Amino acid sequence: TYYVDIAAGKTAKFDFAFDNLKEGYYYRLKAMYTNQDGTLTSGGIWDHKWEMKAGVLTWKNNGAIAGMAYKASMAAGSTISGLYADCNKITRLTPNKNPNTIYAFAPEMVVPASLDTCNAVSGNRARSIRLVNDKPFYVPVTFDADSASFTYTFPETEAGTGWHAITIPFEVDSIFVDDEYVTLDDTLKHFWIYEFAAEGNNGEVIFKPATVLRGATPYIIAADETMAGRSIVFCSLDVPFYKSGTDKMVVTSSNYKFYGTTYTNTVKNCYVLNEEGTAFEYVTTNKSLTALSSYFATNLPEETRPQSIVLPDIPVRPIQDIILDETVAAAITAGTYDKLTLKRTLEQGLNAICLPFAVENMEEVFGQGAQAYEFYGLDGSELNFVLTSSIEAGKPYILYVPEEKAEDIVLTNVTIDEASIEAWVIEKDGACFQGTYTPLVAGEYATEIYGLAADGSIVKLNADANVMGFRAFFNLPSDAEGVTLQLYDDATGIKSQGPIPDAQSSIYNLAGQRMSRTAKGISIINGKKTLK
Repeated sequence: TYYVDIAAGKTAKFDFAFDNLKEGYYYRLKAMYTNQDGTLTSGGIWDHKWEMKAGVLTWKNNGAIAGMAYKASMAAGSTISGLYADCNKITRLTPNKNPNTIYAFAPEMVVPASLDTCNAVSGNRARSIRLVNDKPFYVPVTFDADSASFTYTFPETEAGTGWHAITIPFEVDSIFVDDEYVTLDDTLKHFWIYEFAAEGNNGEVIFKPATVLRGATPYIIAADETMAGRSIVFCSLDVPFYKSGTDKMVVTSSNYKFYGTTYTNTVKNCYVLNEEGTAFEYVTTNKSLTALSSYFATNLPEETRPQSIVLPDIPVRPIQDIILDETVAAAITAGTYDKLTLKRTLEQGLNAICLPFAVENMEEVFGQGAQAYEFYGLDGSELNFVLTSSIEAGKPYILYVPEEKAEDIVLTNVTIDEASIEAWVIEKDGACFQGTYTPLVAGEYATEIYGLAADGSIVKLNADANVMGFRAFFNLPSDAEGVTLQLYDDATGIKSQGPIPDAQSSIYNLAGQRMSRTAKGISIINGKKTLK
């Protein structure tokens, strides 16, 4: 039995649930009411013969529920955001296009394989739940997920001038931007999340930066212009999800309630975020909210109720850019830069390079086929270099690129450490491989210096020769003559090269094509890269 109080002249909506109903049985629903003097009447609604059958429950994007008979093969409706099946075998269930829809199945059922990449729940457990902003979802049953993620993508037009209303669907334990781990207290991050913290002495709503992100909780979020079109991914492990309606998703004060929502709501007589993202403004007519947004309600009377809840200024910091120009002699300043532009021409073939920042993915920065080699030492007349998968900041390398690269290289979120603001000198076996960030003239050095040509030859530089910035050069022993460059895939193969092999040797070019003889440039002879 359920009791409902309805004021005179008013209507009420009431959700109810009956447990332990059995398939094949008939049930009846009766509604009775008391009149004004408290007498229980026998009038009201009397529904005859509701037969209990196995079926499927669905929840629309606005939370409205509907039931249907099951079929062996079914399709999820385009307007549903939650589904629960407790019936015989469903062999195929075609998901809809909403990536957030929750598909839940009774413990004894087998989840259809067609839902392998969807938010599928078996009994009270799910392997993975993946959610995105602005798309509704309804949780049909309480369950735990092995892992969960919520991806919030900022608009392409994000300018860093307004807040967005958001509901965080679960308690977050890690945050990633472009696969990089970030924290809420990171001063270099480009987004901010604030929570409803208190009601001030003058009745004003107070927001403060969130230090933790609780589940099923409303917040406001903002970003600077560098986040336009980019995403934040909120993650967690062993995540509880509670049946929709049992978790209230509200933060309260004496006069205000800050509500979250997971599905599409229509609200009125409340505060809704304005288009500029600068305030929650009071609306008296119906207003549709996107899923996973938030809004305010108040119990203040009209005469004292403010027309808007003004939001705090966004703590945008100046964007830090740096330009590294091969033609400019400028000191390098340590720091983390939002944007780094490298103006350094790369010739087709081999280049001696030295950079104040690390490079982990060679092809992503320098193009397909790019390879880097680090200095291993001088063996007789051979300068030996060994293939490496990345570039360390400040350290000189030889870089191979299959095509000339004249355009600027633009990177984001790059860190230059104090240890790498000066280019390094690598000395081995009496030979030095020295980097430079700024242009120089060869004659500035007391000893002769050698440069690297694109074809791999080692060339003595004239006194008036210019060496551009973000390059490297050699200082060699005075008795070094006829020095050649040798490139190895690993250090175990380093030994005297000896004469050029005859036609019986295995000779390949860098594309892996076998050749009858060596050609000018880099060849692979018996597994070793050789220059001619």
